[in-house]
Amino acid sequence: MPELSTIEKQLNSLKLKSDDYQKNLRFYEEANTALNKYIENQQSPLVNKGKTIPECKSRKQSTKKISILKERVNKALWFAKSFGVDLQELKVDDSAGSTHDLLKNTKPAGRYDQMPETEQDKVKSLLYVLDKFGVSDDAYHELAVYNNGLPRSYLIKQCRQDINDICTITQTPDKSPSAQLTLKETLDRLLTRHDIEVEIPVIQIKFAADGAKMSRMSNFLVLSLAVLNRGEEVMSVSGQHTLAIVDGKEDFISIQESLSDIFKDINSLLAKRNEIGYIPYQSSSGQKYLLELFLGGDMKFLLISLGLNAANANFACLYCKIEKKNRYDMSKTFTGTTISKNQLKK
Repeated sequence: MPELSTIEKQLNSLKLKSDDYQKNLRFYEEANTALNKYIENQQSPLVNKGKTIPECKSRKQSTKKISILKERVNKALWFAKSFGVDLQELKVDDSAGSTHDLLKNTKPAGRYDQMPETEQDKVKSLLYVLDKFGVSDDAYHELAVYNNGLPRSYLIKQCRQDINDICTITQTPDKSPSAQLTLKETLDRLLTRHDIEVEIPVIQIKFAADGAKMSRMSNFLVLSLAVLNRGEEVMSVSGQHTLAIVDGKEDFISIQESLSDIFKDINSLLAKRNEIGYIPYQSSSGQKYLLELFLGGDMKFLLISLGLNAANANFACLYCKIEKKNRYDMSKTFTGTTISKNQLKK
């Protein structure tokens, strides 16, 4: 049997270990208490102690609450950057059913041109939908008031104005209900879209016009141009670019008076034509081109443009001065009166 002294030593050793365990336990309990207090102190600034957002009666109060929430969300999500990621969107719904974007700037953009490019694209897309379905500015303003996720109505108006400033729209010289673009601005805008593979590319431009009966009492005359180098795009609506729209008849007087400004610009280009039929042209950006102009349209417009009568008139050919009764006779020649296709294109 072990001696009494050995047993006492073992008891004393166990007692010392128990005391150490007690000290360690007290230390960890105190440390745990301190950590809990620290966590509570860190969480308390993030907790809302006032009204909730749906309980705010005025827009000013709710905006202030949302601003506070955005600031605290940014503090709480500090760890995201440590993972090498950047949050792009964080939306929440309140109990009233309203949606709030907590990553958007608290202060709305003052002007459309001061917004980031991605935000501008969103406003442009929204403006396209509004114009396509005929939604008025007043109607959209009411929608934006009740939905904080929509851009403000003044940004939509500024976006529309910036787009309108891209081109100059004026009234035609005859003062009839009409609108026209300048030929210079339209050409510059279309030529910048063309892929340049040579130093001075040759661009083929076709002008055409046609009348359209819109109702029993109204007729419209539309003048457009197309870049023939575009290939199959010319056959679609996107390949036709309107230069002028006139509320009037498709006759010689209307074309002469309404489209006189555009015809002057075309004639000024034709006056620069070189010996091989090309027109040297320099855009606003400094790029040089060689233009080749063509006239197109239906038979009625072409006859009116060339000062000829109807298609059943005695002299109705677009290329020569042959009389109607002699069209069948292929043996005859018209030396001195024939206008070749090449001469007409020049």
